[in-house]
Amino acid sequence: MIALYIILFWVLVGVIGVTWFYYSHDMRMTSEATGSVVSAENREVHDKIHGRLDLTVVTCQFIVGGKPFEVVKTYRGRNAQNFPAGRKLHVRYNPADPTRARIGK
Repeated sequence: MIALYIILFWVLVGVIGVTWFYYSHDMRMTSEATGSVVSAENREVHDKIHGRLDLTVVTCQFIVGGKPFEVVKTYRGRNAQNFPAGRKLHVRYNPADPTRARIGK
């Protein structure tokens, strides 16, 4: 009888995991586009926990259905020189809501 409860527990965990994965933000980003870097800037951020952090903020523009959209990504380190204006980047977005987008790898 205990084995039955263990099996039912793992089936329930599996169903919850699959449901969470299906409805996650990344799963809905099923479309791809090529974007262009609009700007990249190095920033220095200070906080009490981490101290000083160097960040690079990249803004990329992409077009879906003839309409322009922008996506912003923050990278660790001072890497703005690696993202010159006009550089092409891979962008994944949600086709139902292109404002939900992410610069790809």
